[in-house]
Amino acid sequence: MNYVKCLQHASGDLYKLVTDILIEVESCAAKSDLVETIRCALSDAGLKKMNSLVLRLMEVTKCALE
Repeated sequence: MNYVKCLQHASGDLYKLVTDILIEVESCAAKSDLVETIRCALSDAGLKKMNSLVLRLMEVTKCALE
């Protein structure tokens, strides 16, 4: 039950991060070349957003274990 409370507390941040990542992926998918699409998805901005999402999920898990 603690996990649900922690997840609810972080839901706004998580929603924004996931939305930002999806927007990034969508803009990358518009590239005509597969190599460019992959390069775009693995750009610094995309990786930073994915890293932020992972860190936030780790915080939620830590909160749930306390």
